Amino acid sequence: MIKNYFRTAWRNIRRNLTYALINVLGLALGICTCIVIFLIAHYEFSTDAFHPGGKRIYRVVETLEIPGFHGAMQRASAPLDLPASTAGKVTGVEHLASYVSLTAKIAVPGGDDPNRQFDNDIQGTPLASTIIAGPEYFRIFPYDWVAGNPATALAGPNQVVLTMAAVRKFFGNLPADKAIGRTLIFNDTIQTQVTGILKDWTEPTDNPFTEFISRSSAHQPNEEELQQGNRPVMAPFASRAYIQLLPDASPARVQAQLHSVAALRAEPDGFKYDLVLQPLADIHFDDKIYDGLVKAHLPTLYALMGIAAFILLLAAINFINLSTALSVRRSKEIGVRKVMGGSRRSITVQFLTETFVLAVAALLIAALAVKPVLGAFRSFIPDGVSSHLFDSANLIFLLLLVIGVTLLAGMYPARVLSGYVPITTLRGPAVQQGGRGWNLRKALTVFQFTISLVFIISTVIVSRQIKYMRTTDIGFNTDAIITLPAGPRDSTVKAALFADRLRLLPGITNVARQAFAPISQMGISGEQGYKGKNGREIRPILQVGDSNYIRLYGIHLLAGRNLVEGSRRDSLQELIVNESMMKAVGFRTPAEAVGQILSLGDQRFPIIGVVADYHEGTYRMAIRPLVLYDMAPMEDNVGVKLASTGKSIPAVKNTLGQIERIWKEMYPGTPFTYSFLDDSIAAMYAKEEKTETLINVAAAIAIFISCIGLFGLSLFSTGQRSKEISIRKVLGASVTSVVSLLTRDIIVFIGLSAIIASPVAWYFTHSWLQDYQYRATVSVWAFVLPGVIVALLGILTVSVTTIRAATANPVKNLRTE
Repeated sequence: MIKNYFRTAWRNIRRNLTYALINVLGLALGICTCIVIFLIAHYEFSTDAFHPGGKRIYRVVETLEIPGFHGAMQRASAPLDLPASTAGKVTGVEHLASYVSLTAKIAVPGGDDPNRQFDNDIQGTPLASTIIAGPEYFRIFPYDWVAGNPATALAGPNQVVLTMAAVRKFFGNLPADKAIGRTLIFNDTIQTQVTGILKDWTEPTDNPFTEFISRSSAHQPNEEELQQGNRPVMAPFASRAYIQLLPDASPARVQAQLHSVAALRAEPDGFKYDLVLQPLADIHFDDKIYDGLVKAHLPTLYALMGIAAFILLLAAINFINLSTALSVRRSKEIGVRKVMGGSRRSITVQFLTETFVLAVAALLIAALAVKPVLGAFRSFIPDGVSSHLFDSANLIFLLLLVIGVTLLAGMYPARVLSGYVPITTLRGPAVQQGGRGWNLRKALTVFQFTISLVFIISTVIVSRQIKYMRTTDIGFNTDAIITLPAGPRDSTVKAALFADRLRLLPGITNVARQAFAPISQMGISGEQGYKGKNGREIRPILQVGDSNYIRLYGIHLLAGRNLVEGSRRDSLQELIVNESMMKAVGFRTPAEAVGQILSLGDQRFPIIGVVADYHEGTYRMAIRPLVLYDMAPMEDNVGVKLASTGKSIPAVKNTLGQIERIWKEMYPGTPFTYSFLDDSIAAMYAKEEKTETLINVAAAIAIFISCIGLFGLSLFSTGQRSKEISIRKVLGASVTSVVSLLTRDIIVFIGLSAIIASPVAWYFTHSWLQDYQYRATVSVWAFVLPGVIVALLGILTVSVTTIRAATANPVKNLRTE
């Protein structure tokens, strides 16, 4: 019986091969989109979901409320003394593992190149692959051990445990057991012996550490080393902690106990310090807590899943439209089947079998396309996402997807066709052309183009906002400017000498020492506010630079003077403010503000100049009050203006080579890095550009699926109306009038779709634009133009069949009458 179902299905598919190919192509696009987005979502949701007892694992997070600042600062750091300070005070904890991240140069004595030093950066993050931890870390995050004893591997001083990836990195193809006992030296000070080898985790994780140094090693970074100049209110950023609760422990109770421990710390007046628990499952999606990790954006994931569902739905609508239209051709077949004893159930199964065969064919095409699609969009996809479709979870998804597509696309046509009455169907197919099926097809066609227009209108508005952000003047010059460090942790004299040597290079027009560029993802905020004329305390954004800072970036000085030339001051003496700061402290004009005093606690500082407002952050943020001053110890970054005008690319590269030569002379052993300011600013809008690309792709797929469905319906409709068209031509109708007759409905459908899609698209894009303090205006053409374009595409799609039908010889179609 089942064999007969498939044989009959194959015969019917061959008989209507053109329409079958249209359905398969549409379904393949929808299924491919679903598979790709499933692989991305499955990867993101699988991050750190494989740990035993993962629901009981929490990360300790520090929070700090500073007087006058909105909201609490949250950071994934933990006190260095957390294990000792919680001992006997926090119950319900099964394991507590604290560790310190260590950025290091790693030497391998006795290796192929004894002078070589390995970096331990984790690519794409500011994190290091080395941590200093104790054996309790492996109780919370268990590994499979290839060699070594978990109980003793980190029990003694100067011991290190490596993953297999680290073994390959440091020792090549050396067998794991031969790596035991080998020596690694970290930062020329920590000499360790390998005491354990671990299997690499194959699942995605936010803790991709590969070297584990024992906590009792001879040298450990102290508080001052880890702080690197930051104010030591919170713990060093490199210090972290995880807690695994007992199975019956209450997270709320443990949280309350941690709160009591945090309250014992002495903080400045008004500062509120606390320790909170963050579930392991939330870490990968929480971008509010700074930890240096690459986070997944949960709303974007949900939006992608919604896009996949809509695209699959569009493909299913194509199938329903063509299947119900083709039912006219199969009405007699159904009537004969019922007269011969066929039940409605068996006919329904027959049509579902045909749908299943088409769905499987579409799945095979989609599966072949997944790898090229992942390659084409690699920059938008996490590195760990792969096209291994034969994993158990992926196979289950594919099976459910095929079943779902079969039911979604095939159930309605199958129930409609199996419901035909034999006596009625055997009278002739013309009787089956009732209004109900036609009205359904019209409604589904309108729905298809409505979804397509929503995507296209959204694309237009998103693109307009991105163009606005790219082209609107941000208030300073960014062209041909590079930024680079000026010797971290070095003396201010050496950093100043580095900047002075750069000024002597012929390919450089200006050099400024600074804390960071005018616009960046970094920022400095003071703990106290400045008071001006109105006595109101304002906490501005602080920017630090020397007297070349304003000239380098072309910041417009409205009144007053620049900072003192070459002062290199070690303390705060004079201030330059922007317009927003000037107004916030009570001055009406730049001229009025110059020479006035701002108070910072008991200290008083003169305003020597006022600059025009410029964007120091993304367009999501309003321009804030800002204070610029010169303080040499904080100027650990250099901005360099290259002489690019009239210069060739080789000349610019030569200048960069000269900068690198000076760097290596002054800072041997430290990698030379730089970035173009334009590129850094563009990276701040990477999320918006990815959104634009994804919506563009979704719109293109939606339009393509809608158009091929429209082509199939047009092909069928002109075939059904061939005799009508021929009679009209015999009676004198022109080709233009016939084409107009056949395309009139398309224009009506798309016009109705535009009316429905416009408010829907406006609602979603308006909500998206509200995230921006500065946004492009949305004009009427953003809604009208997409409708016109889609109407032209629709007419172009059906023109092939309509023109051919309108120009056909009427004698051939009327010959049998």
